[in-house]
Amino acid sequence: MSNFFNRERIIALLCFAFAAYVWIAAGMFPASALDSVGPAKYPRLLAAIIGVASIALFITSKGPVAPIEGDRKFGYFAYVLICTMVYLLLFSRIGFIIATTLFLLSMTLYFDHREMKTKLKIAIPYSIIFSFVLYFFFAELLGVLLPTLIL
Repeated sequence: MSNFFNRERIIALLCFAFAAYVWIAAGMFPASALDSVGPAKYPRLLAAIIGVASIALFITSKGPVAPIEGDRKFGYFAYVLICTMVYLLLFSRIGFIIATTLFLLSMTLYFDHREMKTKLKIAIPYSIIFSFVLYFFFAELLGVLLPTLIL
């Protein structure tokens, strides 16, 4: 039985449970007359994708998984967690575009291992352009209300 419930299958079950929770919680969103597709459509789409991926992971997992070799570095995880928390705190205060630009810039500069001059040449335009593209996609095409800069 221990070979059946290996690390990958446990992760798949947890992801499936998360997808089920998102599916159920999205059904409780209040409907709005302004939104033609309903607020539950996109979260449920993501929940379905996560659910299908977790089922595929569960089915394709075979036998015991080899232990992780080498040092486990939690610095990367901690950095992403802290940046995400700061992003969520700043999101409604400074607006979507500025918060997303700062978040992407901090992630790109941290995880890109090239020299600083090269990183800045790539990270700054990437962060700004991608933030505007995301804003246009969600605010203009999908009609999602995103926070703007409050002065």
